Amino acid sequence: MPMVRNRRLASAGLVVLWGLVITACAPVPRYNSVYLWKADVDWTPVDTALLARDGVSTVYLHIGDWDESAGRNVGEKLTMKHPLPRQFSVIPVLYLTVATLNSWAQTPLTPHVSQERAQACLAIFDSFPRWTRSAHDWQIDADWNPSNRDAYFSFLREFKTLLKPGDTLSVTIRLSQYRDRLQEGVPPVDRGVLLTYGAGDPRNPASRVLDPRLVAQYVRPGDRYPLPIDVALPEYGEVRQFNPFDRLVALTTEPNGTSATAAELGWPAGLIAWPQRGPGWAQADRRVFWADLVWMEGDRALVDAPSPEQDRLVLQSIRQTGSALGGRLILFAYSRDEWRTARHEAFTSALR
Repeated sequence: MPMVRNRRLASAGLVVLWGLVITACAPVPRYNSVYLWKADVDWTPVDTALLARDGVSTVYLHIGDWDESAGRNVGEKLTMKHPLPRQFSVIPVLYLTVATLNSWAQTPLTPHVSQERAQACLAIFDSFPRWTRSAHDWQIDADWNPSNRDAYFSFLREFKTLLKPGDTLSVTIRLSQYRDRLQEGVPPVDRGVLLTYGAGDPRNPASRVLDPRLVAQYVRPGDRYPLPIDVALPEYGEVRQFNPFDRLVALTTEPNGTSATAAELGWPAGLIAWPQRGPGWAQADRRVFWADLVWMEGDRALVDAPSPEQDRLVLQSIRQTGSALGGRLILFAYSRDEWRTARHEAFTSALR
């Protein structure tokens, strides 16, 4: 697991007052966790108030990526100016890149090798003592496959032995890993977080960030997963650029200020709404720069973000599997600006 601008308040007193007002007046939704997936985080009292208003008690905090493509190193490390308040439980998350897993699979697998990797992983977590010293839950995010599964699962077993008694280890599970577990295997951990988004092919103009019909093909009624499962839903949107022949040219996150339903989008000059193609579509009638992309005449733009109805349908499919749902519903990913939009309010309405 890829946001509207922050507005500074006049004084700390106003920030605190505003936080108290929104916390007291807003209803509490059913979800209680978020992913915070930014390399550079500037946490403020406004963030605390927004999450408190929505009843969020747990933050999955992405501390970095382990990438061995150019030798062992951790890229995109977390930097944070201010600590998260103690009212939030923090679950640190380390992402293992596909290149890392493939590199592991090419090395003869021995207990010593797995122990060394587990110890290196713990050292990475320990390099963020502010978040990990008091942690009791840990998460590894990795998109494993049958060719690197043995190396990954052996690493997980060894890493679990290094945790304190009573600590729990979770991993992310893609939809294909849920459905095809005879080939993919079931990771040797305490629980999984099912990632419901990004399963479609972005090159296909019909694919979406969240597609309930596609999810239903992976999580079928009665197909219970053998681990307790938490569920991660997307709240982010994305912009896809297609050329006049519907070939994907670029994909990026929504530009700041775009967070809206497809029907409410305000396109910039040069991009003309294209309702005949469907909601969220526009076509360029001239060369224009938008969303950090250069659009040529004839290019097609698709702004896609999940809807509350899609959320409801996805959760309905997951409940019908009979899996032991772990009690956490996680939104990916927290953004202060997104949390202030009408679209976020629609999300909270859908998840109550």
